[in-house]
Amino acid sequence: MNSKLVAFRCPQELLSRVDAAAKELGVPRSRIIAEAIRVFVQTVNGRRGRVVPPYRGKEILNSLDFRSALTER
Repeated sequence: MNSKLVAFRCPQELLSRVDAAAKELGVPRSRIIAEAIRVFVQTVNGRRGRVVPPYRGKEILNSLDFRSALTER
């Protein structure tokens, strides 16, 4: 798979959580972030164009299971 360097701003608290997950799983930070984006896009696409209400976004993200996707590869 081709990859491209992307820069974005991330709250320090969230980045700390990403780094802790990466360390626990033994994978690079970029893999955690890429997988999170993939699962998010898949979830949004599965909603068939329906918009996620702002008050449900955090609930949906918290319900996603990234751990299994990261350990499969």
